[in-house]
Amino acid sequence: MNTYDVPVFKKTGFDNALYKRLQTEEILKRVSKISSGHLYLEIGGKLFNDPHAARVLPGFDPKIKIDILKSLNTPFDIIFCMNYADILSNRQLNNHKENYIDSSLNILNDLQT
Repeated sequence: MNTYDVPVFKKTGFDNALYKRLQTEEILKRVSKISSGHLYLEIGGKLFNDPHAARVLPGFDPKIKIDILKSLNTPFDIIFCMNYADILSNRQLNNHKENYIDSSLNILNDLQT
């Protein structure tokens, strides 16, 4: 099994609908408290596809994070942070054929679409 594989679980314990509803409510609650300025949210793991979370949380939809952002119906910007040392060394990613720069550029391309 590589880092992108997600096993099929016989039993699931994670409720995606509940997670999406609660996360959306909390984000919108925070947005409503901001009269001017910006609300910054850190999204852990992978934004577009989080197979690690899907492996450790049986039933977790690996694409739920981007679905939550799309469902907000409010304009937002994304700040994409990268590791400077990994850019300089063009670190080889574990269990992945791409290096750090190529992988980061692919994520940026996904963000633009």
